[in-house]
Order: sequence, then structure tokens, then C-alpha cells
Amino acid sequence: MRRNEKEVTSREEIDGYIAKATVCRVGLVDGDEAYIVPMDFGYVDGCFYFHSAKEGRKVGIIGDERKASFELEIDHGLRMVTDAYKCTHHFVCVMGTGTIGVVKDEEERMKGLRALMDHYTKDMYEMTGKCTHKTLVLRLRVETISCKRNG
Repeated sequence: MRRNEKEVTSREEIDGYIAKATVCRVGLVDGDEAYIVPMDFGYVDGCFYFHSAKEGRKVGIIGDERKASFELEIDHGLRMVTDAYKCTHHFVCVMGTGTIGVVKDEEERMKGLRALMDHYTKDMYEMTGKCTHKTLVLRLRVETISCKRNG
């Protein structure tokens, strides 16, 4: 990172920012094209979990397992001042790389779906096989992670 003073290195702080984010963008490569998809997510034990339909471009690219990148941002907004050159954009950005693949183990599938639900609601909910068997669960194992904060 070029501007070291903006780097966040505390894993606890980074995990806190991940908890505040609402969308995780997953970057993939489809042949010679870059492909990015915004996804709802859950995060637990150093892994992002996503839900998906069982077919489509994203699933076709991933196959069983594939390298991927990810990005989340929070607290973004423009800080205006009278002198245009002093305007700045406030943000926190978490980025990294890892391996994404389909979760096949039923226990881990449920763990991922619970992480996803817990991320967006702390209300009680019931998950049954009636709805979960139709859902594909993807896991992105984080291999590298960085965080930058401005403002």
C-alpha cells in the first residue's frame, strides 16, 4: 500500500469493518474477461459464505474451485470544502484474494447459511431442508487481506 498511514493492520478492526459491510463484490476471471458480482454474504472463521442459484455465469466460472478476489467498502462519502483541491472522499475499503468453491458438506452448508443470515439479522429464524436444498452455498477462503481507511 502506497500510503502506509491509511493502512489498517489490526485483524480485529478489519473484522469489525467486514461486519458493518452490506455487500461483498467478488471478482473472477471468465476466459479473458474480468467479471465482478456483488453478493450478500456471511463471514466466519476467515471465510466468506455466499448463496446462489445452482446455475448461471458465476457458477459456471467457479466450477468446483477457482481463485477469486473480493472487495467491501463502508463509511464512504465526499467531504466538500470551499477549495476544490482540498475535497476528499472518506471510506474504509477491505480487499483481498482467496479461493472460492461450492460447499458440498451439509454441515458446512448450514454453517454458511447461518453466517449469512446472522450477518443481516439477529432475529430468530428457522432454516429447513425445504428451502435450503435448492440453495447453492459458496465459500471463499481468504488467503490475503488488506484494509485502507481515509478520513
